[in-house]
Amino acid sequence: MHTPDARKKAENPDRIAVLPAWEGTGYHSETDSAALRLTEAITCVRDGHVSDEYYSTAVLTADQTSAIAWWQP
Repeated sequence: MHTPDARKKAENPDRIAVLPAWEGTGYHSETDSAALRLTEAITCVRDGHVSDEYYSTAVLTADQTSAIAWWQP
């Protein structure tokens, strides 16, 4: 769904292609990985909340964490 937008913003096609298996690749920075981890935790929440460990990362700024947690298409 977001691939066309990512391509318009010149995202590397290799990074898009490996996104489903992002943890096993070297394509993503520490910040990207923290954002993807938080996004997956929010998307796949099963017990009604996301653990504080996902929000309290030193890698993401408060603004970045907020943007991920509150983003809506």
